[in-house]
Amino acid sequence: SYSELTYPLASDVTSTQDWFYPYMRFGLSASMVESVDGKLQPAQILTRGDISEILYRFMQYRAGKQTQTLLSDVENNVLSALQLATGSDVAPARYNAAHAILAARGALSSSPNDATVKAAVKTAEGTMALVDAADALATGDKQTTLDQTNTAWHLGAKALEFSSALKQIDMQLQDAATKMEDKARSGN
Repeated sequence: SYSELTYPLASDVTSTQDWFYPYMRFGLSASMVESVDGKLQPAQILTRGDISEILYRFMQYRAGKQTQTLLSDVENNVLSALQLATGSDVAPARYNAAHAILAARGALSSSPNDATVKAAVKTAEGTMALVDAADALATGDKQTTLDQTNTAWHLGAKALEFSSALKQIDMQLQDAATKMEDKARSGN
């Protein structure tokens, strides 16, 4: 699932070539696994209790009962990513943005016609664009910074067209994109 999404997922899951990467990606999109202190711990030995919890979460996801949990994951990860990206802490911001996208896409799989879920997907995508802009700004790539801040701002606007449920977050996204764009234009 989501093979087109090839983001580093955590400080210990950075390579998309690792055998476990697709499983971690799906686990995040279905709210079956969670990061602890920025790590997914793919080598951790699972107990029967861990397996039971993962299976329970999977059954909840398949029954369409994880949408609100996934939307909460989107919100938390977007807010963290925005804070980190505007503070130039790009690597952890990228992990949070990747988690937000996967959670949003997982929610979309369960509730494809829900306007709030559609808005969450655009908000998460806009957040990743802002992270890309922060990365470009840090390396002095002005054009990419401008392109990505423009993308982030417009994805925030698109999210608001779907639903105002995430209005405050989308406005934060747009504000951060505008400030980053101004910074790139001024050369500071």
